Amino acid sequence: WEPVIGDLTQPNTLAEAVNGVDLVVHAAAYSGDDWGQAQAVNVDGARLLASAALEAEVRRFVHISTMSVHGEPIPNGLREDSPLATGDTCYAYVATKARAELEILGARDRGLETVILRPGVICAAASSQWGDELITRLRTKGWSADWHPDDVLPWVHTENLAEMTWLVATHPAAANETFFAVDRNAALREWFVPLADALGCAIVPPARLPEISQCHLGKIAEMLGYADRKSVV
Repeated sequence: WEPVIGDLTQPNTLAEAVNGVDLVVHAAAYSGDDWGQAQAVNVDGARLLASAALEAEVRRFVHISTMSVHGEPIPNGLREDSPLATGDTCYAYVATKARAELEILGARDRGLETVILRPGVICAAASSQWGDELITRLRTKGWSADWHPDDVLPWVHTENLAEMTWLVATHPAAANETFFAVDRNAALREWFVPLADALGCAIVPPARLPEISQCHLGKIAEMLGYADRKSVV
């Protein structure tokens, strides 16, 4: 490995980073609330990096997106061709990551072989806000007023996401496709509630209906032969 320091807002550094490179996996993003920074990193940065990859004749460009490109909260019943929330005015991350996908599709139209991978809620037992950090949060702050036990979200284990990334980077059938990176649609009742019970946390559901954000699963398994390595729940 030869590390090259780059900056998505500095095009000259990107040309150096992709020079002589066969594959680009673009996983950088800004997830804060500053709209200007989100535009510069997520949208303009994606365009600049894809353009540099095209100029350098990179074989394949894998763009790590997010299920949030469909909106927040994530709508129910999603498929890979469901609409993108490019016009979202509440969440900078949602809108700019959605617009970033349009930049990647534009580079595809100009001849860059691309793959878009949309992870769900990424979790693992360690070094994860939905694993050990969740346990710390429950122990110190208790059950969040925002969590409904029957909320359903698309989940993916960190190691399974790595496997999916490798598959879409190397499998011939992945070229110019979009895939959900989701292991299962899981309720907080399966994940958060047992932890809260074990820690003795009182569970108080918010005064709202559960948010059901189930997506269609199976494309990446059917097309690329993906099989999960780790269980999410």
